[in-house]
Amino acid sequence: MKTLIGSLVFFFALSSIFSEEVGVVTFIQGSTNLSGPRNKKPTPLKINQVLRVGDKVTTVDGICEIQLATQATIRMEKYTSLSLDEILNPSTKRTTVKAYSGKLFVKAHKQEAGKEQKLSIVAPSYVAGVRGTEFIVALPDAGGTNEDLKLADGVYVNEGTVAVGDPKKKKDVLVGANEEIVVSGSEFKKQILNEYAKEKMIIFEHLKQIKEENYNLIKEQNLKNSDLIDSMKGKTTP
Repeated sequence: MKTLIGSLVFFFALSSIFSEEVGVVTFIQGSTNLSGPRNKKPTPLKINQVLRVGDKVTTVDGICEIQLATQATIRMEKYTSLSLDEILNPSTKRTTVKAYSGKLFVKAHKQEAGKEQKLSIVAPSYVAGVRGTEFIVALPDAGGTNEDLKLADGVYVNEGTVAVGDPKKKKDVLVGANEEIVVSGSEFKKQILNEYAKEKMIIFEHLKQIKEENYNLIKEQNLKNSDLIDSMKGKTTP
């Protein structure tokens, strides 16, 4: 009986874990680190590494790309830092990324007909809610200066629409394709996308989405080796 109960507990634990949505590291160049509750100290990222809620990623003198479930791909430029607050939350289906520094290229993938895109990038002085497909979030670099990408703090939209707002206020400013909003303290200045930012939008042509079946395979293979699975094995009775 104990063996049966233990097996059932393990089975339901596996089902719960494999239903969890994750981020997958799809590209790395240079020095990038992973930290957070699961890591006592920063460790180098690896290709196809699975990222979970609470994880923090920092690029030093490097670049990485992360696919968030099947919802979006984010490219982190040099001297950028973010953490994953939600990844397709089971209750709300919302994904929330907290951005601390640097530059993010965000490409939201097309959803099934009728499905609302629920992706937010939370910066220190504003929140960018995705209603479109391609945009840049720019914050001050941390730990160095990225000479290849100099953009003022703000949001720069290539395609679609992004709702940008002060987290303390309920009113959002809609920023459309070929527009930008520059943030200075509590001041939001909306204007036509500048030529320098337009040139940088070419990066979006290189951001690819891994197929859903490949995403699921990577997710399951990595979660099988997680500490959570190991701890559940230790609770089963032979």
